[in-house]
Amino acid sequence: MAGTKAYFDGLASVYDEEAAAVGWVANDALRGELAGIPAPASVLDLACGTGHTLAALRQVFPGARLMGVDVSPAMAAAARSAVAGTEVVVGDVTAVVGTWDQRFDLVTAVGGLEFVPDLPDVLAGMERLVRPGGRLIVTYEPLLDGPGAQGEAVTVTPAGPGAAITTFRWAPDAVAEALAGWTWVADREVDAYQRDGVPVRYRLVHVRRPG
Repeated sequence: MAGTKAYFDGLASVYDEEAAAVGWVANDALRGELAGIPAPASVLDLACGTGHTLAALRQVFPGARLMGVDVSPAMAAAARSAVAGTEVVVGDVTAVVGTWDQRFDLVTAVGGLEFVPDLPDVLAGMERLVRPGGRLIVTYEPLLDGPGAQGEAVTVTPAGPGAAITTFRWAPDAVAEALAGWTWVADREVDAYQRDGVPVRYRLVHVRRPG
């Protein structure tokens, strides 16, 4: 994740402008999933970036205690400034799901999990972060049939001198197996943004922990 951290540290100051330029709309799908669910008292957003998802969560659940985590200190600082009253800490998603003892009513991760090299293992570890009866809403880049980047399980994209970003994609069956035992609320593909003029599809998964 060192390359990802360095890349997003360098991108933090212009990330919001670049997200707007590529038509980032993934959080519109999140808002649709949040509509009608009981208001959570506590929410954790993983790979929070500059705070786009945290801002959406604050809008929908103004009384919730919000916490964000991002591997990039610069992105975390931007999120902290953008969404008042939110605790944002620097951390790696893999480490968080493996070591944290805190539990939340709702855990989200919209964008960011495509940079995790072992998504099924991370998803299996999410149980420690969600209280019984709580919810998990995440997105990932699925493997898609046909030409284009999303037909490849792994792609490496240059990200400056001597640096590259690796994107990992997964078959939905692998994700379903990792979340076996949860109650499935939604599992669907959504347009997230444009990459070189081509829509990038995310898979949005909304599950509830029994209890």
